[in-house]
Amino acid sequence: MSPARAETTKRPLVVHLSWQAPAQCPAEGAVRAPVERALEREVFGPRSKADRVIYVVLSPKAFQAGKPSHYRAVLEVETPGGARRGRRELVSDGNDCAELREPLALVLSLMVDAELNQAGRAAEPDAVGNEPASAAPPQPSPAAPRRPVSSPPREATDGTTPSLAFQLGAGARLGSGYLPKTAGAAGVQLGFGLVGAAGFIQARPGLAYWFPQESVQDGRGGRFRGWSFLGELCAGRGPFEICPGVERLELTGEPVGLDFGGSSDLVASYARVQLAWAPRVASWLGVQLAVHVGVPLQRARFVYENATQSSVLVHETPDLATGLGLGVFFPLAP
Repeated sequence: MSPARAETTKRPLVVHLSWQAPAQCPAEGAVRAPVERALEREVFGPRSKADRVIYVVLSPKAFQAGKPSHYRAVLEVETPGGARRGRRELVSDGNDCAELREPLALVLSLMVDAELNQAGRAAEPDAVGNEPASAAPPQPSPAAPRRPVSSPPREATDGTTPSLAFQLGAGARLGSGYLPKTAGAAGVQLGFGLVGAAGFIQARPGLAYWFPQESVQDGRGGRFRGWSFLGELCAGRGPFEICPGVERLELTGEPVGLDFGGSSDLVASYARVQLAWAPRVASWLGVQLAVHVGVPLQRARFVYENATQSSVLVHETPDLATGLGLGVFFPLAP
């Protein structure tokens, strides 16, 4: 029996469920069964016997740091004539697609019940007991050909379109090759870029303050403090990322126990690459553990002359800089 004639017969209305969802979302069977229990009869059947088709498409609504951020479900009913109607949309409160299972079962039950009631009213006899005349099957307009029944609902997204994302980060690190000895720094970073199903790419400028330290031998040496200005381009998928970049270090060196007074401004720069593990622990918070290595592009040197006019080197940028960092980041709305 063709779907176009189903409403003129006495048999119950048959609905075909077209289900499209990623693996982390509820399976079709997990939603079909509650609907049929609620309606107390078998509702769903094959497309060849269906009087209605209900399309259900589940997909990530957006991505944050390469991970889905909320899920969306779009539902539409297709009539025998090929017209789409009864569009509904659900969005999960959190980042777990399984949250949509019960709301989907409820909305599907209401949509199916509405179609059953409409079909029942169309099949009721008129006031004098005559059965309604069978109408000819509706035909799609020649100017607007019927879309293939396998097409997904309009405006549904597969989550692959990149979206703009921002994040603010703060943390601390230990670094070797910046000050005369291993030193600590605290800093902030701002990230902005694109994120999609394939991953993310972000530009991240940052600023760090190096805590003061002294390098003294035989009562003479220097005291150092300074700032780092960092620029990175980070790419990754999920919690893993790689960030090549450059860093400029501006130090102030003050003599300790030396024959001259005053201070010296020192500048060093590095080409560096960072590897990081940055999982999200909540929709608004993530943590980051990172290691980096750098090679100097410009070296800083701090020297003094003793009473015999010989130069004594207090600090010089070494051939390699390394660091270990720990921090948090806060995803910001576009």
